Amino acid sequence: MSKKRFKLRTTISAIDDSEFALKDYYFSWRYNNGLIKSPFVALYTSFKDNHLKDLEAGPLRLYLFFAFAANNETGHSWHSITSIAAFFETQTRTIDNWIKVLVEKDLIYREQKGKKSHTTYLIPYSNTFVQHTANKKIKEDGQVLFDDLVKKIKEFEFLYGKVIKAHHIFQWNMKNSKVETNSTQLLFIITKRNNGVLIGHIYRLTNSDHLSVNNKNIEEVSIFESPFAYKNQQVVGLALNHEISVDSKHNVDVLLRLLEDLASMEGWMLEENPKVEYGEKAIFFPVEEKVTSKKATDQTS
Repeated sequence: MSKKRFKLRTTISAIDDSEFALKDYYFSWRYNNGLIKSPFVALYTSFKDNHLKDLEAGPLRLYLFFAFAANNETGHSWHSITSIAAFFETQTRTIDNWIKVLVEKDLIYREQKGKKSHTTYLIPYSNTFVQHTANKKIKEDGQVLFDDLVKKIKEFEFLYGKVIKAHHIFQWNMKNSKVETNSTQLLFIITKRNNGVLIGHIYRLTNSDHLSVNNKNIEEVSIFESPFAYKNQQVVGLALNHEISVDSKHNVDVLLRLLEDLASMEGWMLEENPKVEYGEKAIFFPVEEKVTSKKATDQTS
């Protein structure tokens, strides 16, 4: 039997015909613009919370100009001071002053590439994550890889801010509501920009499945001594409950809260969490390893 159905439009609540017409007019406009994929600017509520009250009219108008002009995926655009001044019908000196304000507020970054006009880059104004790819020359999930990642992040301190925390995240994977013998492991480097915006830098450890924690029933965040070191100290590992997958795009809000909690948490507070060991999975779970190996052999034979 077909599961297709006609979806009825949500009823618009209104106290009278005039209110209904106003709401229906806006609803129809937004709906039809979506159908024709009309260009729009993504302006998140955190902009209102952090900048709308403090930005003067000129810099605010200029930010909107850059937002409308920017590439929708990468946030960059090319406009000379002269062309912007012509658009606003003002002097180039005025535009220079507005740009200075936006740069100081960490809302834009401008740089000249070759002989072209300056490129303007919109800078995120709320906490987020950046996924990092592997250095193909590094074959193992060892200290060399960790140091290379930190070095890469620090090279762009002007953009990412300073490194304030480094963690190793471990989580058992689940399938059909059961904990599997494999896991998801991440390096989680936290940076903080001058304006307080946090970035969680994520690198997936793809060659560490032979390593694990010694407990398969992680009910609350547990800590372990990671094999990675930062500033001559072992990185604190975090073993997370498996029920909220760090791999799922539906749990980004949970991961954001973890980012914010870790950034503000003193080291001694983590020490109060339960502790687990980290090492060779075959030592912690020898029977399961043999079963898994036998299944793999049977599948290939």
